[in-house]
Amino acid sequence: MAAGRDYLPLLFDENIESAVATKVRGKKVTVLLAGHGGTGKSTLVNTLLLKKECMTGVSANAVTTDLKKVYIALPLKDGGECTVEIIDTPGCSGNKEDDAKIAEALKGIPSFDLLLVCIDFSANGSRYSVDSHYRPLKFLRKTLGDECMEKKTVIVLTKANKIFDAPDSEPPSCDSGPAPSVKELLKGWKKKFKEELSDRNDVEPLKNIPIFVAGHATFNGSRRLERFSNVDGTSIWYDHLWDGIAEYTDTAITPIMYTCLADARRTTKVPLPVPSRGVARRIAQFVMTSGPEEISGPAHTLIGLGAGTAILGGPVGAALGGGMMAVGGAVLVAGKLLSMLDD
Repeated sequence: MAAGRDYLPLLFDENIESAVATKVRGKKVTVLLAGHGGTGKSTLVNTLLLKKECMTGVSANAVTTDLKKVYIALPLKDGGECTVEIIDTPGCSGNKEDDAKIAEALKGIPSFDLLLVCIDFSANGSRYSVDSHYRPLKFLRKTLGDECMEKKTVIVLTKANKIFDAPDSEPPSCDSGPAPSVKELLKGWKKKFKEELSDRNDVEPLKNIPIFVAGHATFNGSRRLERFSNVDGTSIWYDHLWDGIAEYTDTAITPIMYTCLADARRTTKVPLPVPSRGVARRIAQFVMTSGPEEISGPAHTLIGLGAGTAILGGPVGAALGGGMMAVGGAVLVAGKLLSMLDD
């Protein structure tokens, strides 16, 4: 097994970056956000992409009061861009008239790749209890269907880094004695969540929804990344969430997050999260087998053919040959990365 972070130079090799950029160039991923107002939905998106693109606020009265679409164009290495469409929804109020309008708007969305249900993990009070979130989850299931809840949904407990920020406030589920870690709090929250659902016979698809915690990134007045928050002293929460999104939803957001992190590594000195071995493996596999550009033939053959085409084919051949060589180089690096991760 590769020691420590030895795989990072291969993961961020320029051939891998270029190959990922080529595969996501011109593509669009749609992310639907759901949850009460003030739970940090827009902040979560900014943090995942390491770019301040969505309007944010701190009031429990949602800044986003209607179904709002934001199109985020992300510049890619070697030119071009990909697009992340964010559809931000107001929280389900329980008011029949309001919820009917929200349901109508949601059903009007042609398709989406990922649903992030946000819950403020740092807040106290019955509004943020497990029970208060059963109703909106049931509403989403009724509106969007079982398949969406089973294959496209992730619950994110936001603002986890703030749990211990206020020394006079007791963290959720904290009994007397030493303060629990976020990991312990998450375990307790999940247990309560499962217990809450076990008492109901109409929520089977909701029982297996993955649940993760999230901190957040802060940005300066120029919208540049200023600080990446830790939870329990590390930024590993970002990687757990990233890996979970990839594992449970099989969405194209994973390579797009990779391009954002690769760009941030070049443009900022802010300490950034380190992708796990699992994320690295997914990126390598994405480079080697993905969609209509699926690689066929040995990488060495692609490099050789590319060199020949570039030499003999004139300007067009040079461009085509260069592309073939780049693909071959990326496959070689991805293969080395997978071998290192498997050792």
